[in-house]
Amino acid sequence: MKSDYGVLIDKLRDCHEIIVCGHVNPDPDCIGTMLALDQAFAGKSKGWRLVMDEPVPSYLDYLDGIDRFITSDALDIRPQKVLLVDCSEPERCGSWLPPLIEQYQPQLYCLDHHLSNEFVGDGMVLETDAAASGEIAAVLLEKAGIEIDTAIATQLYTAIVGDTGCFRYTNTTPRTLRIGADLLAKHIDVEQIRIRLFESHSYTNMQMIRVAFENMQVELNGQLCYMIIDHQSMLDAGAASGDCDNIVSNTLTLSGVKIGLLFEEYPDMVKVSMRCRNGYRVDHLAQSFGGGGHLLASGCRIKASLEQAKTEVLAAARQLLQAQ
Repeated sequence: MKSDYGVLIDKLRDCHEIIVCGHVNPDPDCIGTMLALDQAFAGKSKGWRLVMDEPVPSYLDYLDGIDRFITSDALDIRPQKVLLVDCSEPERCGSWLPPLIEQYQPQLYCLDHHLSNEFVGDGMVLETDAAASGEIAAVLLEKAGIEIDTAIATQLYTAIVGDTGCFRYTNTTPRTLRIGADLLAKHIDVEQIRIRLFESHSYTNMQMIRVAFENMQVELNGQLCYMIIDHQSMLDAGAASGDCDNIVSNTLTLSGVKIGLLFEEYPDMVKVSMRCRNGYRVDHLAQSFGGGGHLLASGCRIKASLEQAKTEVLAAARQLLQAQ
């Protein structure tokens, strides 16, 4: 399907009672982009519903409109249109969405930047060279002639720096930096964004970091590093899934590591976060287990015991490393 800004702009201008949703385990790009589109197109006055079954990360509570999110069980409309943000398959938004689409047969739209995009629907904007969905949204608002105020700029800047690691990752392009500069000119609070996203940890999160390092293992002459956070440790600390966000990035700080993994154990599944250096593509690794994401940062959820999930994923990671 051809990417078409015009189609999506027209739909967002005219849409009432649309469902806007993002992927499970929402990150700053997903949340920031959803909020920016909602605010820019006056979604609240049009009856838009921003749906997220998983908790929105508390460190994003500085974003305007953060209270706009509802869970799927609070939906009170028969949707005629659904917009997927920062993902392309309804299943990536949670188990609630595919049955809803089957029941109501709404028009389906997508705004995304992932290479793994397999969208089938009525219209999309897909730019796989974009560093973040927030970058695409900034371009979309410019094409739509919508003024970006400080609140929207904060949402978009949060989205972009979240997916670029404050413009440090290789997905950062000249356009990314130009858009970032334009957003900075809107008098956003850059220090607040930086601290909230990169320099502020809850005590529970710090406890989970400790558990992850205590359970760290290294293989293949230091090329593969993985960490484990077991469910009992989470219970002992009163931790939730959000308290484990971004811990996997620590695996790549060990010199020589090419692929880093974090296994989080839950009663009904194991969440696996994946990171890698250039040339290894953990998005392929995640897709082989039903997940997805970026070339260098992906993840999946496996309905299996911790030991089984660890055995299967580590075997695939070893194979990926040895194939290079």
